[in-house]
Amino acid sequence: MATSCDTSKMTVSYSTEGLHTVIPTVQAVYSEELVPSDITTLNNVLVPKAFNDWKELGKKLQFKDEQIDWIESHVDCSQRCYFGVMKAWLDGKPFTIERVFQLGKALLRIGETEVAKKLIKLPPDVAVINEFLLGCAASKWMEIGSELGISHKVLQEIPTPAKKQQCLAQLLRTWLESKPRGQSRRLIEGLRSLNYHQEADTIKKYLDRP
Repeated sequence: MATSCDTSKMTVSYSTEGLHTVIPTVQAVYSEELVPSDITTLNNVLVPKAFNDWKELGKKLQFKDEQIDWIESHVDCSQRCYFGVMKAWLDGKPFTIERVFQLGKALLRIGETEVAKKLIKLPPDVAVINEFLLGCAASKWMEIGSELGISHKVLQEIPTPAKKQQCLAQLLRTWLESKPRGQSRRLIEGLRSLNYHQEADTIKKYLDRP
């Protein structure tokens, strides 16, 4: 039985319809070009450190303000925030049948009666519970957390990094999917201008690989 939530393995898919508009291309070639399949590498290198500056990096990559606003408004961090609530609530303690009933009562108090009825019929397995609630109640993660007794301060700290990290991941994915020929130079120069020298060096070494 799982006793804690692992957010690192969670994947979130996004719709980018309407976002790919006039991202300029640069003809200069900088070593080997980045391609969409390089998204994992870029996420691993940049997202953990550069998420606070995702908007500034977007501008360095020639995203327009309206494109950046689109990303910010369309990225949904509710699932990741839900995991943050569960992690704070469980705090490494076992997920027992009593926990299931406590969670069910919290759902009842926020008006999710049908969800609560289905929840108490599930086995006391955090993986099963998470899979069920992610599909029907993740968007109410803050209300659930409040009813579970998690402090307002802790709840307020949950969404900010999650939102920015996912915005940066979406920005990078959109940029790569636009097939920006020659833009690898712009990425490295942009990172250096934002003082992410170590990350810029890592990506340059990756581009210069044999």
